[in-house]
Formats: sequence, structure tokens, C-alpha cells
Amino acid sequence: MLENWGSYIAVAIAIFIAVLWAVRPKQSFKPPETKAFDTKIFKHYIKRESLFVNAAEQTLYSILYQKLSPRYHVFSKVRLEDIIGVRSEKLPPKVVWSLRGRVKSRHVDFLITTPQGRPLMIIELDGSSHRSQAAIRPDSLKNGLADAVGLPLKRVQVGQDFHKFVLKIQSDLSRL
Repeated sequence: MLENWGSYIAVAIAIFIAVLWAVRPKQSFKPPETKAFDTKIFKHYIKRESLFVNAAEQTLYSILYQKLSPRYHVFSKVRLEDIIGVRSEKLPPKVVWSLRGRVKSRHVDFLITTPQGRPLMIIELDGSSHRSQAAIRPDSLKNGLADAVGLPLKRVQVGQDFHKFVLKIQSDLSRL
């Protein structure tokens, strides 16, 4: 008879622990908040002279703008997160934030949209730095993301004939 009491006590303890586990306070994930700041930090910021990093970017933008508008809109330096979102249903919040982290601080060189803002095509201008080992992963990430969401991504090399490239872009856009 005493042997059975030991089994009953073990089962009771297991049930007690299970109940405590089930009713424990859940830690909810809270996204990072903007920390308090001293307005004196503003003196450390400057307005950039141009969105364009170099003359090649400025030249390509000008050709794209001249040849494509007003039928299409051309934007420069658009954040990937403004183009590509995360499917958050059925994902834990930490996973969503991790996936967002892959796109939120990256940008594309140029985005072509409809006048209503629907993204149609991404254009990346690749200079010599894109041949480095450090650029391979970010470029592959952008290529993979664009492919995954069905958004064409076209790459053009600095030094290529931008006029011919934009003619090809016009042709590709007409088929979308």
C-alpha cells in the first residue's frame, strides 16, 4: 500500500508542476523603443549634399528619369523594408524582428514604380566594390529577396552604356 502512495505523490507533484507551468506569467516580446536622448546630439548630424554617392549614380538616375517618366516613377535610395515586407502570421515576434533586421537597414539604388506607387523593378548600380568578398552576401541577399517576391532586379555595371541599359529596362517594363 505504501508503494502506491509514492506513485500518487509523484503524479501529484507532476500535475502541480504542470499547472504552475501553464499559469506562469508569459514574457511578451516588446520591440525596441527609442531611447531617451539629449537634444545636444543633434549638433553631430549634417545634411548630405546629395542622395547620390557618385557621378555614375547621378548619371544613371538622370537617364532613367528622362526616359521613363511620366509613365513610371524613379526613386533613389529606397529602403528594402519599404519594398519588401515580412509575412508575420504564425511567426513568433522575435523571428519577425529578425527577418525585418535583414531588410530594414539596407537600400536599393533605384526603384521603378507605377505612378500609384506599385513597385515594378529594382535597379542596382554595381561599381568595383561589388566584386569584393564583402559585397557578395549583401548582393546575393537582395537578389534572393527580389526573386522570392517576384520583383525583377536588374544590375548594371559602372562604365556600361547607361542609355542602352535604360532602353532594355523600357522594353522589360513594357512586358510587366
